[in-house]
Amino acid sequence: MQRNPAEAQMSADNLTGDTGEVLLDVRPIIERGEEPFGTIMQTVAALDGRSLLLVAPFEPTPLEGVLAAQGYTYQSERVTDTEWRVRFEPADAGAGAVATDQSEAKAVAESPFTIKSRTSPVPSATHAPSATHAPSATHAPSATHAPSAPTLPASVMAMDPTQNVPPAWLPLGFLAAAGAGLIGFGVAMMVTAPTAVTFPRDDHVLAAVHFGVLAFLSAAVLGALHQFGPVVGAKPLRSVPAGVLTGVLFVPGAWLIPLGFATRHTGVVQLGGVLATTAVCTAAWNLSRPLSATGKGAPIVGLRLAVAYLVVTAGFGVTYAFDRGFYWFPLLSDRVLAHAHLGLIGWLGLAYVAVAEKLWPMFLLAHRPHARAGERAVWLVGTGAPIVTLGLLFSSQPVTIVGGALVVAGLGFHLASLASVIAHRRRSLELLHGFVLASAAFLAIAIMTGIVAGLAPIDTELRTRLVVTEVFSLILWLTLAVIGHSHKIVPFITWNRLRSRGIMKGPDGRALLFAHLVNDTAARVTFGAAVVGAGAGVLGVLTATSWLVRGAGISLGLAGVLAVANLVSGPLLMIRWHDQQQEA
Repeated sequence: MQRNPAEAQMSADNLTGDTGEVLLDVRPIIERGEEPFGTIMQTVAALDGRSLLLVAPFEPTPLEGVLAAQGYTYQSERVTDTEWRVRFEPADAGAGAVATDQSEAKAVAESPFTIKSRTSPVPSATHAPSATHAPSATHAPSATHAPSAPTLPASVMAMDPTQNVPPAWLPLGFLAAAGAGLIGFGVAMMVTAPTAVTFPRDDHVLAAVHFGVLAFLSAAVLGALHQFGPVVGAKPLRSVPAGVLTGVLFVPGAWLIPLGFATRHTGVVQLGGVLATTAVCTAAWNLSRPLSATGKGAPIVGLRLAVAYLVVTAGFGVTYAFDRGFYWFPLLSDRVLAHAHLGLIGWLGLAYVAVAEKLWPMFLLAHRPHARAGERAVWLVGTGAPIVTLGLLFSSQPVTIVGGALVVAGLGFHLASLASVIAHRRRSLELLHGFVLASAAFLAIAIMTGIVAGLAPIDTELRTRLVVTEVFSLILWLTLAVIGHSHKIVPFITWNRLRSRGIMKGPDGRALLFAHLVNDTAARVTFGAAVVGAGAGVLGVLTATSWLVRGAGISLGLAGVLAVANLVSGPLLMIRWHDQQQEA
């Protein structure tokens, strides 16, 4: 959208003051449905040692991570439901420069948060932001015209980028392991399909479930928490080496448990349980610093509860693993379901519900009037999950119903929050919208089958099939959500890493964008394979059709292969191209 000279001049005047602070209000840009990231990066490139006060309709959590990794401290404050102010300050005189020359700053015309084809044409000059959008000494207003820069309270936490931003390889290591786990999940589904539809408590089926929940979903969410926990909480991890130890222990444990089930070696299951539980406790300690932040709203509370439920879930799991050898108590179906529901709803589900409230506004460019539904979702799911667990653990139907009602209400508010984000989006529907909407459909299936299984007067065989469908649908809800968000989160992390290596532009001459790091066609094929696999899996379990479950495993495994190949190849191709340019 081309802006007239008067509007451009007004923008320049509003951006620059003589107080050493640049004020940038991106709300009008977002209201027009345009990407603010390019304008923000132009402004950052021209700060020249000054601080930036950014005004936005939501907290730009991913942006905070981007600039913190580039050497900026930040303070955030919510003024109203639709106004956030974030002050970014360079850690030293030269820190945080995103571009070294103004020509590059002007080239940032498109947000890297938008995934498009790598072969997209270079935008014409008429669509590139004009130089007047960036702060300029020529247009600096006099002291009488300088906008008053709102001050943030001293109590607002500042983030020290030299300590708080984890190295990129830490979350990427977890996410890479999660990709392998997704492939393993697909293969396990394919192999165990005949047993899954006839005897879902068989050890081979438990192996497939643990591949999905531990090796894939839990590894991915742990990676995301190691990346976004410090950003959301504005406090560092307690120890990066502890994060490494978590991965070194968790990944082998997450694979040993299902392999032990598959081979019926109880000792292997127990060893995996000990490793995974030790890793989980280490992660909980490490994340306790950023998640101890106060005044950060419901999302940080939700993440805090989710990690606590993860520790309890791991405790259940390792106890059950040793009970298989020592027979302390019978592993009744309800006790196994208590473990499964606390892990899927209390740990993974609550973590996603909480972090989505921070990521959706910026990733989906949604300017919502309020976020009450998301806050209620966090509190209700966080309260209901342990009650459901206790009800199942002690076979108390009234307690289970109360907890289930709270969880269903919370997940309903989560869906309402998503509907609000979609309704108030400022851009057309894109790939991530497809992933989150498809995942929401499987969440709805899980809710409906869970209600019918818990309350309807039906025979045991049908009830068992509905419960299996509910658990599987919960896994697929989170699977589609994780795959979709990975296509944003991984490029977001690698984009920063590539910039730190001096890779500022892509082969097409534009400033480095996510479009250079993700192949849009491969991402869409991944989406299709994942959705087809998820749909076939639910239908196969519900109708006891093994070939559908086997086909679902093939499709989900294919989605894992495509996602890993796509997200790994993009940055590697950029590095290769850059090295060739340097040699030339």
